[in-house]
Amino acid sequence: MKTELFKAQQSDALRDVFSYLAESCELDSSGYGEPRRKYGPRTLRFLSAAIVCRSYDKILYRLCHLTRAVMLADRQGQYDKFFFGARSPGRVDGAAGFFLDYQSDTNRKSGLLRANPDGIVIDYDASAKSAFEISYKQIPLLAAMLEFLVSTVDYGEIHEIFTGLDEDKVTQKEISERSKRLSKALYAYLAKHLTPAQKQTKFQNIYRYLEGNLGSSFEEGMIDDQCIIDFWLKESVAGPTNMSDFKQFRTVFLAFLRFVDLMRDAEDLSCFENTLPFGTDRDAGEWEPIMEDESYMATKVVDAQEDPLDLLAIEPANAIKFLNDTEAKLIKLPIEEKFAGRFVHSYMRYEIFGQAQNRLTQVLRSNANDLGSLLNNPTSESYSQRIEKLRQLDKHLADLLLAIAFVLQRDCPPAEQVIVKSLDFKTLSQGKQVLEKLSRKGFDAAKRGDPEATVAFEVASSPLSVIRERLQSLLQRFADDDFWQGTFEADQEVFIEQFKRLYG
Repeated sequence: MKTELFKAQQSDALRDVFSYLAESCELDSSGYGEPRRKYGPRTLRFLSAAIVCRSYDKILYRLCHLTRAVMLADRQGQYDKFFFGARSPGRVDGAAGFFLDYQSDTNRKSGLLRANPDGIVIDYDASAKSAFEISYKQIPLLAAMLEFLVSTVDYGEIHEIFTGLDEDKVTQKEISERSKRLSKALYAYLAKHLTPAQKQTKFQNIYRYLEGNLGSSFEEGMIDDQCIIDFWLKESVAGPTNMSDFKQFRTVFLAFLRFVDLMRDAEDLSCFENTLPFGTDRDAGEWEPIMEDESYMATKVVDAQEDPLDLLAIEPANAIKFLNDTEAKLIKLPIEEKFAGRFVHSYMRYEIFGQAQNRLTQVLRSNANDLGSLLNNPTSESYSQRIEKLRQLDKHLADLLLAIAFVLQRDCPPAEQVIVKSLDFKTLSQGKQVLEKLSRKGFDAAKRGDPEATVAFEVASSPLSVIRERLQSLLQRFADDDFWQGTFEADQEVFIEQFKRLYG
């Protein structure tokens, strides 16, 4: 999750830590080329949600198990090389490679640790349940958590907690005790740097509104476009305390998207209540993770896939102007916000009337006295016009993929032509025709068969396919032109009236 909604409640030091993690880079596995982000965006979104909502106990519990596994697998029995060395565990491939190398080395293998193709198994002979499993897909989040701890909690305390974890006599009960020590240390730090989750103003306002309108047991699937617009109509004209939070419809829409995402990732709304203490004394109201149920982590697989728009903007793909700035902006929100396509009506309101509201506020900042004409006609385009732009973008993406297929078929060795083997002569001919018509930056080099251009086409094929797939899914919701024209006219009346209440 992006953590914008929490930043106002965080100390400067805590914001700096999140920024550091987001900006941390590493070289790719070859050691050459452009640096890549050490942690994927979804890893950091989940970590941020866990930290600010204080729902991190299970992550720390798994981190202690992982650290034991690393120490068992490492030749010197250390953990720092794995977490902070050249082969980063912030990506699934780096984590898997470390343990699979261990498994293949008969001189290093321990009877307490096994590495399988999809994860590791740690044995605890004295435990009621002797084995504990961790998927490779879970490791990036655990690694990010340790780096967060090292940046916030005294490293000497962390090292003391981890010391001796590789000893044969360590039990799962001791792992639990050590994870509680980590949790206590982190809690002490956050007490000085983070407002309690219960006081996160924006989420609390949304939560209370939904609870009041949908009932105290409301679920994530009950939130719809009507909830979002009704909330904005009410809160945008609320008292001075809340006005700055929810005056903008775009702010409300993004807040709801992240609220829904948080509900998905955190499993429930316990982050908004006083959570039970972590421990084994159930009579005292404590709780501990039940490891027989792997759903907590298994269903929250970290998505290591990069943002496709970002991939097009860096080398080598940026040698070709596949998308101009206008086209990239057109598809930016549906790409960055995975739930935008679910709330398609609110998405359209965000784009059209959110833009209109921005213009109104800009005029106000310029000290203009007369907003009359703009208030009565605030939009520069209708829903139908925006939908047509999206359709034109879809056509452009289809043309790009045809051109890419032709270039790869022409320039790549047959053994590397997996992506185009199933395409017929007619399709490849269409790709050639499309390529000849494209005149943006880099396409002339592609027409000449320039090797760098071919590499750019090959790298761009995947992100462009992802973008088009997301766009086509969105366009399916816009098939009924008459409906969207009527919807725009109805929304226009609603927004004009509300804008006049806010700015008239």
